[in-house]
Amino acid sequence: MTCDPSEPTRCAASGETRGGSITPLGARPLPCIIILPSSDVLYCKEDRFSCLSMRVVILRREKENVKAQEQEENPPMSETIQREQMRNILLRLAYDGTEFFGWQVQPARPTIQGVLAAAFRRTCGEEVAVCGAGRTDAGVHACEQAANVRLAAPIPCPNLVQAVNDHLPESIRMLSAQEVSPQFHARRDARSKIYRYQIYREPVCPPWLSRYVCPVPYVLEEQAMQQAAPYFEGTKDFRSFASAEHSQDREQRSSVRTVFSSVVTREGANLTYTIEGNGFLHHMVRNIVGTLLLVGRNKIAPQAIPEILAAASRSAAGPTAPARGLHLVRVFYPDELLRNPALDNEGNPGRIQEKIGPDADEVS
Repeated sequence: MTCDPSEPTRCAASGETRGGSITPLGARPLPCIIILPSSDVLYCKEDRFSCLSMRVVILRREKENVKAQEQEENPPMSETIQREQMRNILLRLAYDGTEFFGWQVQPARPTIQGVLAAAFRRTCGEEVAVCGAGRTDAGVHACEQAANVRLAAPIPCPNLVQAVNDHLPESIRMLSAQEVSPQFHARRDARSKIYRYQIYREPVCPPWLSRYVCPVPYVLEEQAMQQAAPYFEGTKDFRSFASAEHSQDREQRSSVRTVFSSVVTREGANLTYTIEGNGFLHHMVRNIVGTLLLVGRNKIAPQAIPEILAAASRSAAGPTAPARGLHLVRVFYPDELLRNPALDNEGNPGRIQEKIGPDADEVS
């Protein structure tokens, strides 16, 4: 869809006459909005800029992002054959999520996935899809996120780690890279994930820690929080702890998840909540932490957690805890999926060695 720059456009809100083509909105240019000559009105959800009547034209870049995501999930048969012939690389990643708008690529915003794809482009000269095990929110950190990419470049894995890190900001580090079977998929094949939430309990939080903990200096009944945490273990419907958007979409999405462990521990100045499960809903861990904090303030009894779960309503649970205290610790996979019949981690015939399960080494 194109427009003639010579044809003027009038905005109903300001009365200002603009030319066609791409027009900035608000204080900063937004290349994602195309103003048609026939349109009197602009509308942008991101800046909440609207007029009396609306005509929204979606950016070609946004359409391409959606199309690319659909192709990643359901590639054409010819592309599937081509991808099977490429190297499939499992990445272990650590990052400080403070300066990023989460994991998933967004137009004109810095994201972990977008920065990684750009680093691979500069390193290997290839356009790659970085498929993460989970889509962490803005401000959430990772000690050892997992992702996989498919590459044609023959760069050995140890050299690839060094080369890609040279093109990454210091807030993102590739910890390791290893070839896995062509069928491996970082998100679909994940067996479990561990998240950790750090609550700083001293009166004054040091500035060098403030990015990575949630300061809570007021009185908390920590023993009550420890009693409440195990109520989240087991296979349950966690709709009460999902984001509001997920809770409204009852028919299309399952909110049943299995939590293997849920514990609150005191470690020095930090009160730490650690949870391991086979999957997590959007905001699920942070909503659980917000509810546990209400337990600590004697606003909810530990024994009330089953009732909150049974309510299947977001309004029954506590508020969403801040993102900065949350860390994705590690993602685990079945051992057989980390085998490459052709190569091991050093490029020799055999299998890739990686410890999996409760005894596996973790980055903290």
